[in-house]
Amino acid sequence: MRSAMRPHSAAAALALALLALAGAACSDAGGPEKEPARVFVFAIGAGAVERSPGGEGRPGEALTLTAVPADGWRFERWSGSLSATANPLTFTLGMKQTCIAVFRPIDNGSQYVPGASHFGRNRYTEYIPGDRPLVISVPHGGELKPAEIPDRVNGETTQDGFVIELGREVAGAYGASFQGRPHLVLCHLHREKLDANREPGEGAAGDPFALLAWNEFQEFILVAKATVERGLYLDLHGQSDDEARQQLGYLLSAQDLRSTDAELDQGALAAGSSIRHLAQASAVPFSRLLRGPGSLGGLLEKLGYEAVPSPQWPHPGAVPYYDGGYNTQVHGSRDGGTVDGIQLEATRKVRFDAVARGHFADALARALGEFVSTWY
Repeated sequence: MRSAMRPHSAAAALALALLALAGAACSDAGGPEKEPARVFVFAIGAGAVERSPGGEGRPGEALTLTAVPADGWRFERWSGSLSATANPLTFTLGMKQTCIAVFRPIDNGSQYVPGASHFGRNRYTEYIPGDRPLVISVPHGGELKPAEIPDRVNGETTQDGFVIELGREVAGAYGASFQGRPHLVLCHLHREKLDANREPGEGAAGDPFALLAWNEFQEFILVAKATVERGLYLDLHGQSDDEARQQLGYLLSAQDLRSTDAELDQGALAAGSSIRHLAQASAVPFSRLLRGPGSLGGLLEKLGYEAVPSPQWPHPGAVPYYDGGYNTQVHGSRDGGTVDGIQLEATRKVRFDAVARGHFADALARALGEFVSTWY
């Protein structure tokens, strides 16, 4: 059953999700000098965003955004094109900007029981609370294809096979080894219906029921993070290249990872990464947090799984590399906050075979447990 903590009804949540798609005007055919600015405003969690002035603006003009939290929530920060905590926020319009208001629940989730499932509408989303400073989300493993939600026609629609199973097994193995559970957030909708790792405009394709599920998925992550305060967020994905290694995304490109340790340790790349808070709070050089023996890649390597970045594989070479998507950008610490984020792309070899998946789940749980206990 759904938790009583949720501060608004399904109808109100639907209205909030629809409001999250508020965008600015389309291009003016009169030429670049007359083209209005394109400002896309989203809200994650329970709240709304007011704009002043309310109509379209032109590049170079000022726009003020005011975040208005719903009952039981508070405004935390702005993300997207802007990284700020001021509310209201006034800034100068550019040609195209994305502004994301991140709201956070005031209650720390004490009404949730670790290990008990809480579902969104029609069981499209699921939250299994934990009691450790680790949040794992799985946005692309769902199989549900309800007729009430039309198929998405743009963007990637391929399911990441067996990632929900992997997420559940990692949570179980973590509990067995460390006497506690990570928080687990699952999207059960197939990617043909919802991509929960994209901005709502692309991920839900404008459908109200998909938008509601998108908002519930994001809210569950925020509720979990509110109980963590300081810790790690892991967005779990699957990749189809069997020859690739396990890939860890920190919002750094493959070219960034080709930097020397000295270049990584200068600070600029750390400030743009999804583990920005850890890098700033720790006296350990950023290069070691990213690919040293105590990094998540280094810990997986010690347990027999090649990963990038890691001591053995500091960068991906010529292999296509996933550096982190929407969830890692918003829920990691690049734009603020004290919860760091990493995107994990697991190979088919460690997901599709049940025995191999069990071994990898145990190793990943051990690596995550050691990483969390060391750094948090």
